[in-house]
Amino acid sequence: MVSDILSLFVMILVGIYSALFLSTGVWLLYLQIKSKVSNMDQSAWEAYFNKIQPKGVMLRVLVCYVIILSLIATLNTFAVWQGNFYYGMLMVACGLFHIFYKFQTQKGDFSKLFKGPKS
Repeated sequence: MVSDILSLFVMILVGIYSALFLSTGVWLLYLQIKSKVSNMDQSAWEAYFNKIQPKGVMLRVLVCYVIILSLIATLNTFAVWQGNFYYGMLMVACGLFHIFYKFQTQKGDFSKLFKGPKS
Protein backbone atom coordinates (compact mmCIF):
# COMPACT_ATOMS: atom_id res chain seq x y z
CA MET A 1 0.00 0.00 0.00
CA VAL A 2 2.69 2.49 0.98
CA SER A 3 4.88 1.47 -1.94
CA ASP A 4 1.94 1.99 -4.34
CA ILE A 5 1.37 5.50 -3.03
CA LEU A 6 5.06 6.25 -3.17
CA SER A 7 5.37 4.97 -6.74
CA LEU A 8 2.33 7.07 -7.75
CA PHE A 9 3.91 10.13 -6.13
CA VAL A 10 7.20 9.53 -7.95
CA MET A 11 5.46 8.97 -11.28
CA ILE A 12 3.51 12.21 -10.90
CA LEU A 13 6.66 14.15 -9.99
CA VAL A 14 8.58 12.69 -12.91
CA GLY A 15 5.67 13.47 -15.22
CA ILE A 16 5.41 17.07 -14.04
CA TYR A 17 9.11 17.80 -14.37
CA SER A 18 9.30 15.96 -17.69
CA ALA A 19 6.46 18.15 -18.96
CA LEU A 20 8.32 21.27 -17.82
CA PHE A 21 11.46 20.15 -19.64
CA LEU A 22 9.69 19.00 -22.79
CA SER A 23 7.45 22.08 -23.01
CA THR A 24 10.56 24.24 -23.12
CA GLY A 25 11.80 22.13 -26.01
CA VAL A 26 8.45 22.41 -27.79
CA TRP A 27 8.52 26.21 -27.39
CA LEU A 28 12.04 26.35 -28.83
CA LEU A 29 11.00 24.05 -31.68
CA TYR A 30 8.06 26.38 -32.38
CA LEU A 31 10.44 29.34 -32.56
CA GLN A 32 12.78 27.40 -34.85
CA ILE A 33 9.94 26.48 -37.21
CA LYS A 34 8.61 30.05 -37.15
CA SER A 35 12.10 31.28 -38.02
CA LYS A 36 12.35 28.94 -41.01
CA VAL A 37 8.81 29.45 -42.32
CA SER A 38 8.64 33.22 -41.87
CA ASN A 39 12.30 33.96 -42.71
CA MET A 40 12.69 35.91 -39.48
CA ASP A 41 15.68 38.19 -38.99
CA GLN A 42 16.62 40.12 -35.85
CA SER A 43 14.30 43.06 -36.52
CA ALA A 44 11.38 40.72 -37.27
CA TRP A 45 12.01 38.87 -33.99
CA GLU A 46 12.12 42.16 -32.09
CA ALA A 47 8.82 43.20 -33.68
CA TYR A 48 7.29 39.80 -32.87
CA PHE A 49 8.30 39.87 -29.22
CA ASN A 50 7.28 43.52 -28.86
CA LYS A 51 3.89 42.60 -30.31
CA ILE A 52 3.19 39.64 -28.02
CA GLN A 53 4.81 41.15 -24.90
CA PRO A 54 6.16 39.04 -21.99
CA LYS A 55 2.64 38.01 -20.97
CA GLY A 56 2.11 36.53 -24.43
CA VAL A 57 5.35 34.59 -24.18
CA MET A 58 4.35 33.23 -20.77
CA LEU A 59 0.90 32.32 -22.08
CA ARG A 60 2.40 30.42 -25.02
CA VAL A 61 4.85 28.59 -22.77
CA LEU A 62 2.01 27.73 -20.38
CA VAL A 63 -0.10 26.36 -23.24
CA CYS A 64 2.85 24.21 -24.36
CA TYR A 65 3.22 22.96 -20.77
CA VAL A 66 -0.47 22.04 -20.43
CA ILE A 67 -0.47 20.21 -23.77
CA ILE A 68 2.68 18.22 -22.94
CA LEU A 69 1.46 17.50 -19.39
CA SER A 70 -1.85 16.21 -20.78
CA LEU A 71 -0.03 13.99 -23.27
CA ILE A 72 2.22 12.56 -20.55
CA ALA A 73 -0.78 11.99 -18.27
CA THR A 74 -2.64 10.22 -21.10
CA LEU A 75 0.37 8.07 -21.90
CA ASN A 76 0.80 7.13 -18.24
CA THR A 77 -2.91 6.43 -17.88
CA PHE A 78 -2.86 3.78 -20.59
CA ALA A 79 0.72 2.49 -20.33
CA VAL A 80 1.37 2.49 -16.59
CA TRP A 81 -1.88 2.88 -14.69
CA GLN A 82 -3.97 0.39 -16.72
CA GLY A 83 -6.58 2.95 -17.81
CA ASN A 84 -7.18 4.52 -14.40
CA PHE A 85 -8.25 8.01 -15.51
CA TYR A 86 -8.24 9.33 -11.96
CA TYR A 87 -4.46 9.07 -11.80
CA GLY A 88 -4.15 10.93 -15.09
CA MET A 89 -6.46 13.67 -13.87
CA LEU A 90 -4.51 13.79 -10.62
CA MET A 91 -1.27 14.29 -12.56
CA VAL A 92 -2.74 17.17 -14.58
CA ALA A 93 -4.24 18.75 -11.46
CA CYS A 94 -0.94 18.46 -9.56
CA GLY A 95 0.97 19.87 -12.53
CA LEU A 96 -1.35 22.86 -12.81
CA PHE A 97 -1.21 23.41 -9.06
CA HIS A 98 2.59 23.24 -9.20
CA ILE A 99 2.93 25.81 -11.95
CA PHE A 100 0.39 28.23 -10.47
CA TYR A 101 1.97 27.85 -7.03
CA LYS A 102 5.32 28.82 -8.57
CA PHE A 103 3.68 31.86 -10.17
CA GLN A 104 2.15 32.92 -6.85
CA THR A 105 5.26 32.43 -4.74
CA GLN A 106 7.51 34.21 -7.24
CA LYS A 107 5.03 36.91 -8.19
CA GLY A 108 7.62 39.66 -7.64
CA ASP A 109 9.99 38.19 -10.20
CA PHE A 110 7.20 37.85 -12.75
CA SER A 111 5.94 41.39 -12.16
CA LYS A 112 9.45 42.66 -12.96
CA LEU A 113 9.44 40.56 -16.13
CA PHE A 114 6.02 41.84 -17.21
CA LYS A 115 7.06 45.48 -16.74
CA GLY A 116 9.79 44.94 -19.31
CA PRO A 117 13.23 46.51 -19.49
CA LYS A 118 13.76 50.04 -18.29
CA SER A 119 14.44 52.55 -21.03
